[in-house]
Amino acid sequence: MRFLSVLLILAGLAIAFALPLYQTDFAGEAVKTVEVFDRTQGGWRDGWQDQEIDLKTSGGPYRIRLEGELISGSVNLPATLPVFVELTGPQGPVFSGEFKLGVREENSNSGTAAERLFISLPEFDVLADGAHTLSVRLLTEGDINLARMEAEIIGGAQAADYSFTSAGLGIFAIGTLLYLISGRRRKKARKESSRRWGRQ
Repeated sequence: MRFLSVLLILAGLAIAFALPLYQTDFAGEAVKTVEVFDRTQGGWRDGWQDQEIDLKTSGGPYRIRLEGELISGSVNLPATLPVFVELTGPQGPVFSGEFKLGVREENSNSGTAAERLFISLPEFDVLADGAHTLSVRLLTEGDINLARMEAEIIGGAQAADYSFTSAGLGIFAIGTLLYLISGRRRKKARKESSRRWGRQ
């Protein structure tokens, strides 16, 4: 029963949280990847670069994923950092807003942990075919030792589907309950076994 309960717990968590995370962070086809910040091209203040991207209405909905690489030995960072993103097309802005970049710790090939910035923005549609200008700016006052940042434009983006979240949490709850019951049964079985040995 314990093995089954663990499977139910893992399945419940996957259904409730892993599916929406996959849809926002991994699903979809990359239309183009551009570099929006390069420290070597102007330092931490002026290394930002607006990029022109050709988009079509038929390719939507789109999603922008930002990923930033920090210089090794960077200063301690908060859990999130503010960033402003705007995409302007032939008929004006089609996507604009201030968002929170997440700080992730990843293991590099050398085995050392490195912090990276990442965010998957909400999906959007473009109003007309043609060139669109992407502008990204980090809204921090000081230098956070950002080395470079890329923006990946995803076509055919999926909206995060939370319709199965309640079902996933229900499966998780059942698995947890079975796990607790199996734990009590094991304790009871051990006590009975020890009593039998004591009688002998």
